[in-house]
Amino acid sequence: MKHRYVKQLVGLSFVFILSVMTACGDSEVTGRISGGRDVARLPGAVTSGQIESVTAAYGELAVVTGLDSENSIITLKVIGKRTIELSYSGGTDIRDDIGEAISMTQIQIGEVVLIDYEPGVNKLTGMSISGGEWHKEVSGVNVKTKGAYVEYKGDKYTYDDNLVVISDGARCEIEDIEQIDELLIKGRDKKIDSIIVMNGHGYLQLKDTNFYEGGIIEVGNKVITEIKPEMKLLVPEGTYRLTVTKDKNTGSKEITVKRGSEQVVSLLQFQSEGQRNGNIAFVISPDGANLYIDKKQILDYSKMVEVTYGEHEIVVTADGYKTFTRTVNIDSVYTPMEIELEEIYDDSEESTDAGSLKQTEEVTAETAAQKSDTNTETKTEIKTETTTKTNTEATTVNLTDIVSGLFQ
Repeated sequence: MKHRYVKQLVGLSFVFILSVMTACGDSEVTGRISGGRDVARLPGAVTSGQIESVTAAYGELAVVTGLDSENSIITLKVIGKRTIELSYSGGTDIRDDIGEAISMTQIQIGEVVLIDYEPGVNKLTGMSISGGEWHKEVSGVNVKTKGAYVEYKGDKYTYDDNLVVISDGARCEIEDIEQIDELLIKGRDKKIDSIIVMNGHGYLQLKDTNFYEGGIIEVGNKVITEIKPEMKLLVPEGTYRLTVTKDKNTGSKEITVKRGSEQVVSLLQFQSEGQRNGNIAFVISPDGANLYIDKKQILDYSKMVEVTYGEHEIVVTADGYKTFTRTVNIDSVYTPMEIELEEIYDDSEESTDAGSLKQTEEVTAETAAQKSDTNTETKTEIKTETTTKTNTEATTVNLTDIVSGLFQ
């Protein structure tokens, strides 16, 4: 009896222990076979998860150079290291420079950040805007220096190969920056890590400036300067009222200057109809040459010839001279034009002409000689004929005298 009681107690203890072990297993994973990760390890042993955490990067300083929200990929230039691409998700911990949670849409390209990531799987686990960086919104920065530094209000700020310059959401070169650009600069101490071009520049190319040269051009309140021939202006991007003025003549229009682009403006549009005609004073050699303007012959060019402003084709021809052809742009009231045609020299033609002339002279001499001989022969024949006739007449006279004497 006692023996049976002991056996039952042992059996119940075994069932209890088995139940406890089963309950512990269900608390973690139900219905799986252990792959060895659940096996107790000796003190000091490192799991693969611990290995990944050891090789993960924490708090590395980097600059955001690209954001692909569609594929949830962020591109960063890690300071002192290479450029990397990391995936992120809605669960990625992202914070501003004071530790407040923000979304990835609030991160701008060119931002300096601190990142946590797993290099093995290229996954971004956390990111925060760097609080150790100063940032300045400035204009008037001179980047056209001979060293690896920029100047602003007398101070010098250095940079190195880690510098990231962003314009219109894409990387560009620091040399592309002009002093009129508005910039957001971020850095540490006197070293710059990032430059973001907030407002860039474009170019304004002026054409047909002659009438207004010496006058004043105004592009909003950004540019006010003297008008010079075919000048190009550096203008901040934006929309402005362009105004040109000279003496009592003035004109204006609205223009839009885009970043990195060039806009061409002809000042002809600000002139009246009467001011859009110019006069050309021709001096042409040789005299009597033919003048054509836009394929129309000008019969009298001894006086100035009036044409409209713009391009015109000038053609001058003359016998024995090479044809002159040129397209000119008339953009002033008076334009002098001196044209001297070049003679055509052909040695072969000259020798042929000379030979022909010489041969003609020889033929003429020969013909004259032949004519002289013919005349001589003719004269001889005439003379012979005359002599014969005279002799015949003389013979006839003599016979008549003889016959008359016989009958006497």
